[in-house]
Amino acid sequence: MDGCLSHSFEGSSQNAMLWKLKAIGWVACAGGWLLVVAGVGLGLGPIVLQTYLEMEDAKVGPADSSVERKSHFPAPAVAKLSSLRFRWQMFVLTNGESNLLKGPVALTPPPSRAFIGNSIIAAHRDLQFRFLKDIRVGDEFGLQSEDGDYIYRVTKTYIVEISDRTLLMPSKDRVLTLVTCYPFYYVGSAPQRFIVRANLVEDGKRQLITYQQ
Repeated sequence: MDGCLSHSFEGSSQNAMLWKLKAIGWVACAGGWLLVVAGVGLGLGPIVLQTYLEMEDAKVGPADSSVERKSHFPAPAVAKLSSLRFRWQMFVLTNGESNLLKGPVALTPPPSRAFIGNSIIAAHRDLQFRFLKDIRVGDEFGLQSEDGDYIYRVTKTYIVEISDRTLLMPSKDRVLTLVTCYPFYYVGSAPQRFIVRANLVEDGKRQLITYQQ
């Protein structure tokens, strides 16, 4: 009798353990799917927003002298940054932590007739600015702002500590500064910053020619 009870208890313990293992497996699987969904959401969020901005921008049509350029960019966009060599273009959004997950953000006013100085744009290294790892001196960026189109040519790249804000200071010249975290493939909060500095080489009220998507 005792042997039967013992066997019964062992069987119950094994079944309980089996159910616990199954439960752990289900939870792990569900957690994995949640991570996948969250990852997909983070990846699709910027694409959805940028696509929406492109559609809204297309409704307005090319800017002309009879239309205020300010109305050319649907909120929360304030400019459009592009690189012909990398076949890349994105709307630049107003500054804010939530917008930084959706696209490049302007840390200063975009270039305009009223703003002469250091135009600073920041973005995540593992999202919008990953291509900067392959940037070269001489590469050009187009920047559409409210009142004109500007072309900047890269003059130098820098790797600096987070505390070094020298390149983020105001400038008496028209320059473009792109900022992202560094190293590009660092896991976790990156300890440094990668900075691209470009000088203005052309500006004017003309339609910026970019690649066909």
